[in-house]
Amino acid sequence: MEIWIPAVVAVVTLIINICFNFIISPMIIRKYEVKTKLFDICQEFLIYLTDVISFDNFDHVPSTVRNYSLKIHVCFKVGEAPKQLKEVLEKLFQAVKERHDNKCSDIKRWEKDFRDLVKEFRKQISRYVGVF
Repeated sequence: MEIWIPAVVAVVTLIINICFNFIISPMIIRKYEVKTKLFDICQEFLIYLTDVISFDNFDHVPSTVRNYSLKIHVCFKVGEAPKQLKEVLEKLFQAVKERHDNKCSDIKRWEKDFRDLVKEFRKQISRYVGVF
């Protein structure tokens, strides 16, 4: 009987290690990879958004914002960002579309509102890519 206890413990430990290595570990690695990808996309997107204000020509800005938005949506399990983040992404798109279509009369006001939207986007996305 004394020999069986270490053998059983060794077999149970082996089974737990196999389950971890083949089931749990890939899920953790995949989640980390997606979170890293989301971080890179958002970092690139924020840099682009800070440059948007200085643009004179808004020809490709709405489509670029939409492309980044879609890349962000794809990083979530359901294929869509959570509600608050989704709303901020849509507001960003509508703001650049408004500027592209020359519907805004007060450019200074638009720039201030756009900066506020970028700030809100940064706060929302930090919930998903932030560490601290």
